[in-house]
Amino acid sequence: MYRFSILLFMFSNSLFCQLQINNSKVEKLCFELHNQERDSTKPRKVNMDCKKAADFQVKYLVHNDIVSHQNKTAGYENPIDRFEKFMSEKVSIKDQNNPKLLHNQLMYEYTGEIICWSYGYKFQNDSLLEFNIAKHILHQFINSPMHYHIMVSMTCCNFQEIGYFSTNIEVLEYNEVSNDCTLEIHCVAIFGSRYPFKDTYVYDPSTGKWID
Repeated sequence: MYRFSILLFMFSNSLFCQLQINNSKVEKLCFELHNQERDSTKPRKVNMDCKKAADFQVKYLVHNDIVSHQNKTAGYENPIDRFEKFMSEKVSIKDQNNPKLLHNQLMYEYTGEIICWSYGYKFQNDSLLEFNIAKHILHQFINSPMHYHIMVSMTCCNFQEIGYFSTNIEVLEYNEVSNDCTLEIHCVAIFGSRYPFKDTYVYDPSTGKWID
């Protein structure tokens, strides 16, 4: 399976001010909008371990004022490192050719991370604010062929796919007269898919049986 790591950033100038944006709502809307771009029969599912990995990188980017897939924290340097560190779902595996060979395996494997940063974009402060921010983020990814490919691509065998969009949004300026706000937006999305187990038996704890 191909693995991708790419980033995108856009910028302009603005000023700082204080105004709270509902990041959780933006993240939820980003995920819903990205699934609308995918095959409706194969929606990606929200995964909270992916959220932890994406949150970790967003905080690092904001703290260090950079845009990068890399991270200098030991053990978390690359997207796949972060994915595997935070992924908690594991299964027991036996080789079909050697049933005595048993090991634990992550349920999901890393498939990609995408990042965007935008600075100085204005949004109307109304009931659609979070939706319009999410739409703006998705447009950045959609307008980049490689970002779009990662968002809509399916695994070869149609295994379940997972992911999360993590955002950090800061208000740079708020105009009370025009009721618009100027924002700085960081977004990291990380994706995975169910591991393509081959020539193995996988233990199902719900039935106590090994399945192929």
